Amino acid sequence: MPHPGFNAAKSARTDFIAVDVRIPSLLRINETQPGASDVDSPARLERTTTAPKAALRDAFLRAHSHSVVPGTTEVQEDEPQPEDMIDKKRKLEQARIEMIAGACSQVNADGSHSWKSLKTSLTELGAYGVGVQLYFEFLWGLGLIFAFLSFCSIPQMYFYWSGTMLDDNIETTGAPEFMKLLTRFTVGNLGTCPKGTCINLDDVRSRKVLPGSDQLLKEVTVTLGILDLLAAAVFLLFVWWFRLHHIPKIVRIQDEAHVTAGDFAVEVSSLPRQLQGKEKHHRYAELLEKHFVEVLMLCGVKEAEIKIVEVALVREYDGCIYKFKRQGDCLEALEDVNIQLRLAKAEQNRDDKNIGKLKRRKERLMRKILWLEESMKEQGDMLDEDREVCGAFIMFDKEEHKQLVIDRYAASANSYCARLLQDKKLRFFSRRLHVVQACEPTDLYWENMDYSHWLHKLRQMLTLAVSILLLLFCVFLLNYLRATYQAADTSVKDHNLWFFVVGSDGHDAHQPCLELCELRLFSDPECKQEIVPSSSPAATPGRAEISSVVFSTATELASGDFPDFSTKQPLWDGDIAQVCSNPWRSESCNGGQPDWAPGLAGIGIRLTQPAAVKCMQIQPFASQEGQPKPLAVHGCQSGDMVINQTSRIIHDLAGIEWELETHCTSYKEIGITTFDDKKRLRLSDDCENTVTLKAAELAVKAGGTVTKNPRLRCFCTQAVRADQTRRLPGGLHGDRTQEICQQWIQDDNGREAFKYGGIVLVCILNQVLLAFFAYLDNLGRYRTATDLANSQMFNLFVAELVNTAVVFCAVGVNLHHIGNDSFLSTFKFGNGP
Repeated sequence: MPHPGFNAAKSARTDFIAVDVRIPSLLRINETQPGASDVDSPARLERTTTAPKAALRDAFLRAHSHSVVPGTTEVQEDEPQPEDMIDKKRKLEQARIEMIAGACSQVNADGSHSWKSLKTSLTELGAYGVGVQLYFEFLWGLGLIFAFLSFCSIPQMYFYWSGTMLDDNIETTGAPEFMKLLTRFTVGNLGTCPKGTCINLDDVRSRKVLPGSDQLLKEVTVTLGILDLLAAAVFLLFVWWFRLHHIPKIVRIQDEAHVTAGDFAVEVSSLPRQLQGKEKHHRYAELLEKHFVEVLMLCGVKEAEIKIVEVALVREYDGCIYKFKRQGDCLEALEDVNIQLRLAKAEQNRDDKNIGKLKRRKERLMRKILWLEESMKEQGDMLDEDREVCGAFIMFDKEEHKQLVIDRYAASANSYCARLLQDKKLRFFSRRLHVVQACEPTDLYWENMDYSHWLHKLRQMLTLAVSILLLLFCVFLLNYLRATYQAADTSVKDHNLWFFVVGSDGHDAHQPCLELCELRLFSDPECKQEIVPSSSPAATPGRAEISSVVFSTATELASGDFPDFSTKQPLWDGDIAQVCSNPWRSESCNGGQPDWAPGLAGIGIRLTQPAAVKCMQIQPFASQEGQPKPLAVHGCQSGDMVINQTSRIIHDLAGIEWELETHCTSYKEIGITTFDDKKRLRLSDDCENTVTLKAAELAVKAGGTVTKNPRLRCFCTQAVRADQTRRLPGGLHGDRTQEICQQWIQDDNGREAFKYGGIVLVCILNQVLLAFFAYLDNLGRYRTATDLANSQMFNLFVAELVNTAVVFCAVGVNLHHIGNDSFLSTFKFGNGP
């Protein structure tokens, strides 16, 4: 059965230009290969396409035979040729028609074209390569698998969407609608807690699955989990089946359906580069053929049945073939420049600047071509038989013989230690051979075959090191750009007066009521350092302590001490039961209301000195309704308050009526659940609490800045959200709001520019990385197209891994106590949120 030989493929690969007689053996064309017809030979196909390059090179060398030294070329002034004047658009249109005729149609017996059938089967795609068939089969399989996974996820999507946890949870009720829409399709919205009936964790676990349903969520989650497990298992089984069963099966079918040179050949490496004695070295192919005949005889094959069709030696050309390829590319580029130059001169309105640019480019190409020619002169004077041998391809007449040889060398092919113990009868002139299955001839890059294995590995390591450095540079650059936007400071500030109030939860219009069994305040986020009452035995001098409790009246606010403080001890008596014996109730529960927070119910805690309350533990009293309320937290300074004892009206130092939300710092609301649930306090980073202009002006008078003061930051954020035209330079508004927020708007515009600039930069870096990796792969001098594809896939994987995982982690990581003088802090690394 005919199959192209390796020498034919080598000739096809190297004959990209017709080299002169100085290198006759390098570019010989084997007109008749053993067992191969000229129709099937890839050399014939290549010669039809490389003939223009041969003509270009012959013409160039004849014209410049007197000048082979770079820098001595002369630019010839050629007249325009008739083919140069053909309109470029017309050429492109003709090329497009030919492309469509070849790509979407087929040639009939009478020479006409007809459209190909749209019902092309996946098996028929195998004619274009097994990889093409497997690619579309994998896409088809993934489509079916994802359709099945979508079917399995329908119950989950239904229960997720039907849940009400986003609306029932205090902390997510005021979230942006777009974010809530996305979250409704996740497990975070699963279940329902109407009117806040989930007081503790047990209630949360035992919540209903749907509003108005008596079915518990935990009765449904088992089924949802089984469906999720089934979907994951089906996907993994498909990947396992496709990788371990289907791919080998299709490859085997395609291999049996198409006979190629690789089916009969082995690749031999670790050969002696030079045999002792010139006569022996000239007979290298003959001696190597004789050696493998002896190996087959060791396997039990009779000598009369053994026939080695071809021995293709990989000779040492010192990179000359690679230089030929570069020279051929330069010749084609030179011909294109000559055409452009002739057309530019033929124009009526000559562009002398463009002509000069083309002439300079032509000179550079000519110098490069002549330099390559000069660098190959020494190799051109050598005979092919005198060159060293880098490797060989042995083609047998029968596939069984090839397999016997591979099995004989299998141990030494898979292990270097086993190669040290290789049988002496398997060695070639005492050299331990490495024999493996040969790839297809068209998969080989013959111009790289003579490149040193160790130099190839060195280039791989260097290119990998450069790639890693480039990726690290991108990581640090993106992280530095991210660091220009500083996250909002949500840390708790020091206050000596803390208010904890509740309002209407939106379910009814009744007067709010706060009922507590226990209240603990802590100065650390882990709820370990408790702020105790000053009368407690655990009180420590010098630390902030609770000096008094503010219930309702302005008189209580003005006073620094309470004679009846001991009567308020139920909040610190240690009774943390849901139904305590002596709960504390706000006056609003009996119809009253506090002077400092009309319409609200709450409690105020005065400290002996300003301190930050960073954590709380609260045990609500389980009333008949059992409805926990959202608890608003405010931190104030008692020194800013002036109380009129007669009117019981509170003013600030400027005489303005004091308001809780205006004069105090508001922290993120927390939900009252159970005493075991530790609540951490922090400023709201989404500015959900409305900040009035009056509150902003008070903050400005107090010396606050828009960059550091959270109240001013939220005021400006809300103002810009309401009117985006405030971002415009100069501003269309001349009001007090624009004056206060001018600096914040400039800073925020800069942050937005950096953010979107970073997005554009990431897109540009992706393209730069792809181009740079392609250049590095070219430097690697890979021996086969498969090795090159594997390297490109690996580089692409690394680039995507860095852009998705590494950059995300690097930008978000927060290395506490990193130090300002460290290397990482210089690049703003480790300062994530």
